[in-house]
Formats: sequence, structure tokens, C-alpha cells
Amino acid sequence: MIGSLKSKIYIALLSPASLTYASGVFVDTQTAAGVGYAFAGSSALAQNASVVAYNPAAMMGLSSGHHLSGSVSYVEAKTDFKGENNSSISPIVPTGSIEASIDRKFATPSAQYVYRSEQPFAVGMSVSPLYGNKGEWDEDFVGRYKGLKTEVTGVNVNTSLAYEINPQVMIGLGLNYLDFDATLTRKAAPLINTNPPAYLGDAQGELKGDGDGWAGNIGVFLRPTDNLDLGLTYRSETRLKLDGALTVTTPVAKLNTPATVEVKMPQSASLAGAYRLTPKLTGLAEFTWYDWSVLPEFSAINSETNAVVYEEQLNFKDGLRSSIGALYQITPATQLRFGMAYDKSVVESSADRTVRFPDTDRIWLSLGAGFQVTQNLSMDVGYSHIFANEASIESPTVVTGKPTMQTLKGSFDTKGDIVSLQLNYKF
Repeated sequence: MIGSLKSKIYIALLSPASLTYASGVFVDTQTAAGVGYAFAGSSALAQNASVVAYNPAAMMGLSSGHHLSGSVSYVEAKTDFKGENNSSISPIVPTGSIEASIDRKFATPSAQYVYRSEQPFAVGMSVSPLYGNKGEWDEDFVGRYKGLKTEVTGVNVNTSLAYEINPQVMIGLGLNYLDFDATLTRKAAPLINTNPPAYLGDAQGELKGDGDGWAGNIGVFLRPTDNLDLGLTYRSETRLKLDGALTVTTPVAKLNTPATVEVKMPQSASLAGAYRLTPKLTGLAEFTWYDWSVLPEFSAINSETNAVVYEEQLNFKDGLRSSIGALYQITPATQLRFGMAYDKSVVESSADRTVRFPDTDRIWLSLGAGFQVTQNLSMDVGYSHIFANEASIESPTVVTGKPTMQTLKGSFDTKGDIVSLQLNYKF
């Protein structure tokens, strides 16, 4: 009977686990300065070394010399779930709690360096987070068979070169290395084929993997007039191969299956502007497109047998982000910043939404400030509050490729905050 039980637990955990990479896992905290104006105009705003994280060409907008920036952002978000008329996956399996919450708390550091030569070129480097999510639903969550714990980290290392064609036109190129790690857990409820069937409690599966990939980026920095800066950027897609294993743990057995997942991180393009309305006031705007439709599905492959151990249809659509902001120079040493952004969800229907990343449309409201501490040292602070629209889910729970009695129905309510600090030094 133990052998049969081990087999049933294993099969139950091969049903689709939600390894998703929607905009819900994209973390725009590459620079703390940008948090204060909702990253509006980031590709066109050359204030310190952090600009290399967005537009390599904009390094030419800095004064000659060495520029260093280092920042840390603290992200805290909470998602509440409220179920509606949910049933169990089986009459003999407990339904679980139809009201649950998940807390996501993590800090994201970043650092940038730029050398702007007196000649018409510049070089730079950036190490910053690009993807991140961390949180875990309660053990008795009604949707535990669709997802429980999620930890995702993606760190991007960029090396860039810029050249000034003339004072109005500058170009830049960059090479990006992305290091990616993911850990996902979910529950399973294997049933013993007795008369009547027996339920011995939940098992837990953990899918863990890591991998890396490369991407290129190109930027253009334009100064058509003394008061207007424009930035255009493009980043190619990143192909990732995550190597890891599916581990199933129960009171009677622990099973390990090597697995690999091949996915693509989307290409993206941005258009940004910074316009000096008055000597003290600068208006900012940016529009960014993300090609999330490049990831309509994914499959995990047993690396020993080359068999598909699970797969999932995601049906992601392209993502869009638009933002506006302003900089106001109160004194020569103090600058106030404001910003607002709208993120369009890549999930269009409740059937496609997941419990790991309940993605929905979001609005950012941001406030920040910059201080020139000494001639060479400056400091940036920023705060953003993120409002997410209520997101519904109505998705069948599938085990071994077959629907169960449960269709997870309910709504997610998410709110988030980002607090950031950045130091900049020029020498």
C-alpha cells in the first residue's frame, strides 16, 4: 500500500504548478531615485549614475568624471483573498479556509557606475533587481492545490557603452546577464483506492530551479532643444533554462525528480521625455511596452527521461506602462519629485489568473526628494503607494490533467508600498 500511496502522491503533484512570470513578478526598483517620480522619464533623465540602468545613451548627459550610485528599496505588499461558494477537490478532502492573506516583504539593493569621459564617450555598469516576489499562503488556504509558497529572484548585470554623435544625438549599447532563481510549493491530496477511498492528509511538492541568460539593449538620447531631453530604449528577450528538481515530501516518502523549464523573459521598448517648463520645474513622461505574449505557456521536463512532467497555459497578453511626473527645484540643493503611473495587467480573464501572482491593473502614486549634501555627494529618497484593482479568479483545479470538483472562485485585493534611499557620489 505504501508503494501505491507514493505513486498517487507523485502523480497528484505533476498537475500544473503556476510558475508564472507576469508583470506581477516584475519589480521596478532598479533605482531609488526613480521611485520618487514613479519612474516617469527615467530613460531621458540624466541626474546620476543610475540612469545606466534604463538608457545607456543617457550616460552622455552626465558631466565628465566618475559617477557612483547605490540604493536600497524596501517592498511590502499584502494580498487578501475572499472565496465565493468554493467546494473541495473531493468530498473526503477538507475545503480549507476561503479567506486568506499573503504578505510579501523584501529589500532590493542596486548599484551603478559610470565613467563619462571628456571625449565623446562613456562606459557604465549596473547591478540591479529585475524580477522578485516572495510570499506564502496559509497552509489551509482553499487554493493550496494551485499554489502555496512563491520565491522568485532575478538580478540583472548590465555593461554599457555610449557615444556622442553630436550634442543633440547620443547612442548607447548594453549587454545584460540575468541570474534567475525560483522556488514554488503547492499541496496535493492523494487518495487511496480503497472502498470507500481514504484521504491521509496533504502532501507537499516543491519545484526549485535556477538558471541564467543574456540580452542586449540599445538606447538613443536626444536633445533637440535646450529644454527637452528624449530617451528611446529597447531590450531584447532573455532565454532562460532553469535547472532544478521537483521534490515531493510526505510522512512516508520523499521523492525527487530532476526537471528543467525553458522560458523567455519579454523584450521591451520605452519612449521617455523630460521637458524644462521653467528654470525650476521639469515635466516627465514615459511609455513602456512589454512583450509578455511571448510566454503563452510553459512546460517542465524530466531531465532524465525527457518526458513532460507538467505544463500550464498562461495566455499572457502584452503589458503596457505609462507614467507622468515632475521635478521642482525648491533651492539649488533641494529638489521635490512627484509621479503617477498606470500598469496594465497582462492577465485579461479570471480563468487565466493564478494564486501565485494575482496580476491586475495597478496605479502608482509617488513622492520623493533629492538633496545635494556636498559638492560631490547627493542623496535621493522616494516613496510609492501602489493601488491594485480588485482581481477575480474562476479557475478549475486540475489534478493529473483532469478537472476536480473544485473551481476556485473569489477575488484578490492587493496593496503595496515601496520606500527607497539612494546615495550618489561624483569624483
